[in-house]
Amino acid sequence: METKTKSKRKKHPEQFKLEAVRLLETRGERTVADVAAGLGVAESLLHSWKKKYGSAAAQVRKERGGETAEEELMRLRREVTQLRQERDVLKKSVAGLREGPLVSPYELVDSEKAAFPVAALCEAVGVSRSAYYAWRGSTPSARELANERLLAEIRSIHVENEARYGSPRIVDELRDRGHQVGKHRVARLMRENGIWARMRRRFRHTTDSKHKLPVAANLLAQNFTTTAPNQAWVGDITYVWTAEGWAYLAVLLDLYSRRVVGWAMRKSLSRELAVSALRQALTRRRPPNGLIHHTDRGSQYASQEYRGLLHQHGARCSMSAAGNCYDNAVAESFFATLKKELVHGCAFETRSEAYDAISDYIENYYNAKRRHSAAGNQSPINFELANSGRLAA
Repeated sequence: METKTKSKRKKHPEQFKLEAVRLLETRGERTVADVAAGLGVAESLLHSWKKKYGSAAAQVRKERGGETAEEELMRLRREVTQLRQERDVLKKSVAGLREGPLVSPYELVDSEKAAFPVAALCEAVGVSRSAYYAWRGSTPSARELANERLLAEIRSIHVENEARYGSPRIVDELRDRGHQVGKHRVARLMRENGIWARMRRRFRHTTDSKHKLPVAANLLAQNFTTTAPNQAWVGDITYVWTAEGWAYLAVLLDLYSRRVVGWAMRKSLSRELAVSALRQALTRRRPPNGLIHHTDRGSQYASQEYRGLLHQHGARCSMSAAGNCYDNAVAESFFATLKKELVHGCAFETRSEAYDAISDYIENYYNAKRRHSAAGNQSPINFELANSGRLAA
């Protein structure tokens, strides 16, 4: 007697559902069936998500004024910093009223300037900085002026790097620009003025390791240190949401400098995606025999075509132990950085738009400009040029 097996219902991430509702609400002349087909889901699912998320999503967008969640978080953190400063200033003011004769706003600013930024104090008590300095009958102190100039430089670096740098990297950038600054001073100025780096979110796996293809031993064994380029590469695949649907990104990084040596994007999670990234890396780097190529156990990497290409170029295949994310921590860390610094702050309308943004991030920012702690706080390209001299930028 034939028995029927119950198929598992596919689980969709919350973000996917919210984006699906947004597409449904802004579909224009497209039908519900068109939207469902584009997303690869049933119309009934779209209707149920619309019922559950539609009004809530619209309200959130209205309240945010078009902000992304990342932008809203950073704005709220700045506001919290400002409110805390104002609260503490007001506490000091009330305490002063109870303990003695009335003090003017200017006297309060003057008495608390060692504990709070002058700008924050003036704003809290409702006077301008110029009025305060005029009352004091003097110009700002050398330290105050230096802090204002330093803060302007910090803001400039923060904007140039699109809020991707926290205080440690900003300190390195300031020192490269000739400023002799301490890390605690920079961290304090950033904290007091609500300047924060973007937040990192949880990483989710993309590749499918449940297959019957042969897998390789773990040659890397979590040793992510090399002494020269092209001794070991690590790779992985992630996904990026666009209004057209998912796009998939495969990358390969050189452990020596953490440079992205090969990458590819496609609209489907296929073997060809991984192969394209590998071909690009092989063409760009021309590695010698013996290169260790490490990935997880995904079917894309275990395929005959992929492993054949590695063998053809004298590379040794290495794969993570089953279910051990730490074995491929460098590749996963890159994706976490990419998502934090670019993807989570964007709403891509098309896959082409996502491709262009990620291409610019990898080639013009991450490889060429972004400081990496594993590369001596230099960019991957600068680290290779300074230490090996064997590779052209």
